[in-house]
Amino acid sequence: MLLRNCSAHRTGMRLRIVCESSSESVSEETYTLEAGDRIEALDLTAATAEGRGAVFTVRVTAREQTRRVTGGTTDCGEVRADVTEEGALDVWASAC
Repeated sequence: MLLRNCSAHRTGMRLRIVCESSSESVSEETYTLEAGDRIEALDLTAATAEGRGAVFTVRVTAREQTRRVTGGTTDCGEVRADVTEEGALDVWASAC
């Protein structure tokens, strides 16, 4: 799970991950990113009991915006949350 702050301002990002098979919250953390920061917040494969192949929902809140994406853990996919230069929040998942 990659978090990026492309804006010119410090930004707080709240991250909540729920495993779909159990409806359990796997992680709930808040991160503070300086302008231009990029951090690997969490290894989703290691965070879920099912490991690779688990389905999860990621909810990210930043700058009074909340976005969700549902995806699966794979060796080559990723989930990313970006605060854009304009201050918008984008959250997406890629699969391989």
